[in-house]
Amino acid sequence: LSCMHVCPVLLTGLADVLGKLEMVAPGRDFQVVALSFDEQDTPPVAREKKKNYIKAIGRPFPEKEWKFLTGDAGAIKRFTDSVGYRFQRDDHGFSHPVTLIVIAPGGKIVRYLYGTTFLPFDVTMAITEAQEGKVVSTARKVLRYCFSYDPLEKTYVFNILKVLGTVIIVFVGSFFIYLMISTKRKRGER
Repeated sequence: LSCMHVCPVLLTGLADVLGKLEMVAPGRDFQVVALSFDEQDTPPVAREKKKNYIKAIGRPFPEKEWKFLTGDAGAIKRFTDSVGYRFQRDDHGFSHPVTLIVIAPGGKIVRYLYGTTFLPFDVTMAITEAQEGKVVSTARKVLRYCFSYDPLEKTYVFNILKVLGTVIIVFVGSFFIYLMISTKRKRGER
């Protein structure tokens, strides 16, 4: 919370997307938790930061549905270890991944959303998957690989170059393996 590097940008990006969510409601469908992994942060600091980010959402948001948590070093480490989140103190504060972790009510990690800006569709899908306790399926991963969201057109577009490039690489690799195997067979027959 006292971080002055990427954390404020991440929290601002989160506040921005929370203001754009339409199909899910805080409290009914999800809760947000911001955890400081700096044991020197205090609850009063967290309350002040929370006020700013609640305002940044830009529309009414129930304050109790976005918790800003602080803790001692042991509690922070236990939590971050439990979700596979690693960080390290350095000369400028902390080095850490820039990510949101979406957790289902039972504690299962459903998805990691990387970066500092988020699409409402991606966050809505992550929340929906968390409600259902689903981890992203392989088929959905393939669809995400083949399609990307165009924010200007507000639609998904087929990534023809990415898909075609993958098909060509697989074809060339398969052909190379075929040539290697057939050459070994011919040498073995002699």
